[in-house]
Amino acid sequence: MKKMSNVHEKVVSTPSLLAVDAGFRCGLALFDLATGTLRWFRSHNFGSSPRLRRASAALIGEIPDLVACVIEGGGNISDPWIKALSFRRIEYAQISAERWRPEMLLSRQQRTGHDAKKAALTNAKQRIAQSIDKRAKSITDDTAEAIMIGEWALLHREELFPLLYSTKGTQHDDSA
Repeated sequence: MKKMSNVHEKVVSTPSLLAVDAGFRCGLALFDLATGTLRWFRSHNFGSSPRLRRASAALIGEIPDLVACVIEGGGNISDPWIKALSFRRIEYAQISAERWRPEMLLSRQQRTGHDAKKAALTNAKQRIAQSIDKRAKSITDDTAEAIMIGEWALLHREELFPLLYSTKGTQHDDSA
């Protein structure tokens, strides 16, 4: 007799990093923090502050292995993300495009915002093909930038998320 798997078995997961290109039209990318593998990517059009507030909290709550988040954007548009992350005690870093673009894009690709978004689209499609083995026929520039933000954050994870990489304490041998 064939044994049926229990759908309620605990799934072993690894810590993940969420990259957010914040806005009412928002790009999201989830990475395996240990391996740097892109797990999924998507975009959402929240449309209003109340919808953004509810959806950001719900989305963060749906990722059980989320331990870190990097958010590009500031002000009222990033506040709901920060509040939800803080509530769940998830480490986060808030950055601007000027912080990650010089490292991830060539100078000529950064001349205008339009050029940067176009370059991010090209780079993100290549990353998707490498990581998820899926063709990204339809990807928004917000999602592409979230993927690039996540890639950059993975390179700087120890600097951005020091609590994840610091020693939790020193063991003392009191047996002497």
